[in-house]
Amino acid sequence: MVPVIPSTAPGAGSAERRVALLLTSIDNDYEWSVRAGVQVAVAERRAALVSVFGSAVRDPNPEQSARSFSFDLLNERSIDAMLALSGTLGRFIGPSAMGEWLERYRVPTCSIGALDHVASIVIQNTEGIARLVTHLIAEHGYRRIAFVRGPEQSAEAQARYLAYREVLAENEIEEDPKLVLEGDFTRPSGVRAARRLFDEHQLTADDVDAIVAANDHMAIGVIEELVHRGVTVPDRIAVVGFDDCESAQSIHPSLTTVRQPTERLGRESVRSLFALLDGQGHVPTRSLPTELILRRSCGCTPTDGPPTPTGLPADLERIARRTYASRGDGWDTQLVEALLRETRGRGGDFGRTLEPLLQRLLHAQANLAEVQDLLTVLRARALADSMHDPSLPARIEDAVHAARITVSRLQARAGVHAAVSDVTRINALSHALNARMFGPPAPISAALVEHLPALGFDGCVVSELISKGPDGELEVAFGFHAEDVQPKAVRYPAHQLIPPDFSGMKRQSVVVLPLTYGPEPLGIAILPARSSERRSYELLRDVLGTALKGRMLARAAQRAPRD
Repeated sequence: MVPVIPSTAPGAGSAERRVALLLTSIDNDYEWSVRAGVQVAVAERRAALVSVFGSAVRDPNPEQSARSFSFDLLNERSIDAMLALSGTLGRFIGPSAMGEWLERYRVPTCSIGALDHVASIVIQNTEGIARLVTHLIAEHGYRRIAFVRGPEQSAEAQARYLAYREVLAENEIEEDPKLVLEGDFTRPSGVRAARRLFDEHQLTADDVDAIVAANDHMAIGVIEELVHRGVTVPDRIAVVGFDDCESAQSIHPSLTTVRQPTERLGRESVRSLFALLDGQGHVPTRSLPTELILRRSCGCTPTDGPPTPTGLPADLERIARRTYASRGDGWDTQLVEALLRETRGRGGDFGRTLEPLLQRLLHAQANLAEVQDLLTVLRARALADSMHDPSLPARIEDAVHAARITVSRLQARAGVHAAVSDVTRINALSHALNARMFGPPAPISAALVEHLPALGFDGCVVSELISKGPDGELEVAFGFHAEDVQPKAVRYPAHQLIPPDFSGMKRQSVVVLPLTYGPEPLGIAILPARSSERRSYELLRDVLGTALKGRMLARAAQRAPRD
């Protein structure tokens, strides 16, 4: 018989605060970027972040909504405070119902996205779209501008649509209902919107100057469908979005958009949340500005080069000092002088001088994006030193541009290599689990011990959902931690999330992944939070879900009566 562990009060044996962050999807780079800001800010306050993935509330897709059970496991006994990305969580129910939905948790709560009676951090949706549409009209002369809306219940989507209408009216452009298209913030809905524009509304590419999408994912879907139809962007139709998600820069053409300060949203939401935790009775709603980012998809030359930093990361400076220590002058001076020598005729000198630093940074697995900031600093210093020679600035720009391309290629290769390595390791884990999932739990846990540490995870627990809700139960299926490579198959209160034997996990930030089989909830997997490509978590969710389903089928087969 499986032993049952009694319930305990939150934080028993530890004064550490636990903050839950509710998210809808691992593959949403907007949410992942906000989470990065939250993670840093929570760690600075010596608290633990519990990132709980689920789905949008009342998502009409049964397989997506099946994951929402993970939110139902939380209550005031398991967490001290909560952050909610209400714009994505509540996109199918609207802000009023979303506020009511959050009330059940009875803990201090901050919303990322405006909610009545809840401390909120918001972005300037109206101003962002207004600048974007005004740019299309004033700078490009576009008049026939289509708009792909977000979900009707989303306050953010509605604000962006109303701003679009207001700018048209200010410029005496009559709104055409055929140019207003429905969407739901997903890439497939952008594809469908473009199809409706041409197939249902019977318009041609000559009838449309530009398409504004209420977020980047829909804009990317629009571009995909236009390319499929042979309509070039931006030569025949310009396409723009909102958010500046990770994919906005990598697609071709790069996407003109409105940048949300996602990481700052995360940090500021934590600041407001801890003000509530520390006893402030009222925390006012705060509004953060957006930024218009011009790229190729509207017909502009990209203007979003890396900003000039106020200082460079300590790790980069330390490696740079070590790289150039034997050459006399300061390391940064050496690089500036090499850049100037190249522009004065010594071709390749800057690249040769920069190469040893790039090699050391690659070896240290450093973030090469920081080198782009360094190049911005070096460029500014070289331009300042070349004021009296009008022939040098253009050559400096060419040399720095060539260096940027080199760094981008190295960064891409390093990222691909890391991603391939993780995928290879997860595939090896999948094969190991597939061979063992219908046997006892010990070999399954052993497979996790064998493969997960190489992915940066020093623990993992997968628990089967016995009954739903915070008063329900979970049962340990398999997992491991530093002290025990084969945890006991105990049942414990669902609101605890983490089994008692995994006490170390309660003191660190973790990611909670709902495991499902189609529309069937299976259980949860809990992994330590790490600086990881979100793709690793997504793959592990599927692999661990399959293993749990296999384990459940094996146990059912063992219990079945035999003829």
